Parts: sequence; C-alpha cells; structure tokens
Amino acid sequence: MSAGSRMSVASRIALTASAGIAAAVVLAAPAAATPTVYIATFPTYSQCDDAGTRGVTAGVFAAYDCRNGFTGYDLIVEPTTNTFTDVYIATVPTKADCDAAGANGKPSVWTTHKCRNGLTGWDLLVSK
Repeated sequence: MSAGSRMSVASRIALTASAGIAAAVVLAAPAAATPTVYIATFPTYSQCDDAGTRGVTAGVFAAYDCRNGFTGYDLIVEPTTNTFTDVYIATVPTKADCDAAGANGKPSVWTTHKCRNGLTGWDLLVSK
C-alpha cells in the first residue's frame, strides 16, 4: 500500500462510527404507510389516481396505491386519524357502486358516506 492510500486508525474509527450512526438513523426512521383498505375498482389508472390524490390532499388517506387488477385499477388506501366533512372522493357509474365503495371505507377510513347524483354518475362524499 502506498502512503497516500493508508487510513490512519483514527480515520477508520471515525468512518466506522459514521456508518453506524447512519444505519441507526435509517432504522429509527418511521416506515412509510402501506395502503391496506380496498375502496373501489376504477376502469382506468387515471381515475384511480385522481381519487387517491383527492383523498390524500383532503387528509382522508395517509397514502394510496392503484393496483392493476382483473377488471381495472383497485384503489387501496391507508386511513388517517383526521376528521373531515363531505369530502368528494370519486364519481362512480351507479348508486350501488357508490354505496359499495362507501361501505368498503367504513369504519376504518370514514364513519359516514353519501352518494350524490351527479352529471356523469354518483359522487362519493365521505366524513369522519
């Protein structure tokens, strides 16, 4: 080894200590929320993503994922402990679809839901 490539004992100890501190910081950081609650299936990724984004923006979801399923994209969410009133999540084709999505979110994501007849379907509004 040349003199320029040798590390002093003190340098090795400092490097080892730095690596140990960095590892401790990474291990102490909280894990990101993993979405676990199925809400509804949307025909396109864009529709699923829009619903997830609205929920996160309004504080209804801590996180969401749009998973490619057999008949479309499944909106899977992680709830928050926030309170909210009549937050619009998505428009779905039928009242039955709206009520099903509303029921899927109870009681872990929201406590009540409403289905409002809109121009292109039924709007899901949620509260907690």
